[in-house]
Amino acid sequence: MINCDPDNNYESMQPMKETNIANAVSLIQNANVITVLTGAGISAESGIQTFRDTPDSLWNRFDPEILSSLNGFAGDPQLVWDWYVDRRTDMLAAQPNNAHIGLAEIAKKKDMVIFTQNIDDLHERAGSPNVTHFHGDIKTARCFAKCGWKGKFEDTVPGIMPGCPCCASIARPNVVWFGEMIDPLNMISANARLQNTDLHIIIGTSGVVEPFASLVHNNARGGSTILSINKRPDDHLWYADYSLTGSAGWILDEIAKRV
Repeated sequence: MINCDPDNNYESMQPMKETNIANAVSLIQNANVITVLTGAGISAESGIQTFRDTPDSLWNRFDPEILSSLNGFAGDPQLVWDWYVDRRTDMLAAQPNNAHIGLAEIAKKKDMVIFTQNIDDLHERAGSPNVTHFHGDIKTARCFAKCGWKGKFEDTVPGIMPGCPCCASIARPNVVWFGEMIDPLNMISANARLQNTDLHIIIGTSGVVEPFASLVHNNARGGSTILSINKRPDDHLWYADYSLTGSAGWILDEIAKRV
């Protein structure tokens, strides 16, 4: 591995340890501050298709550069809106699975917040009180002309395409598209939280999308512990201290029963 960071001695790092439910429970019980970062894998068990890795994934069925980019929306806003309305319908029909519910149960007993890459609201519907959406929210929209309006999808002006209720422009989905910046306030909030976290739990993400992917890595150098929960061994973060491989729903249900 090429070391591009002189302050980080990768060769001296210990290999990640595959742990068990009992050890994961102990990590959570002994942590004062817990931060959870979740990706598409946690919602896949609720039937929400991911963009990656499966034969019928959205990556293979659609061109993301058209349906998830500013240029694509400017070129064919009707196509993009039709796709997002379908996605919104599917996401609202999905139900929280045991992973979402397990996290909500743990949050009742521990100081825990969730930062998610997902644009669905399954964490909130499961009962988690502190959730930040890094890539936006499928239930909301904002003005395409940047007049400043942002609100519920239901508040857009009905028409061939949803319109901004504050000006004559069309509205756009309130999600972060390819090439767009994540809300800097979310980054500030996440960095502040992660710097004071005892235990990071990373669920359902292989950590390849930046800047979300670097958050834990850059903030965990002070000695905090990282637990990775993923369905496939290859998706575990290389810098995690512990890993649990398998269904996030089953794993978090078992953990929540014992915390």
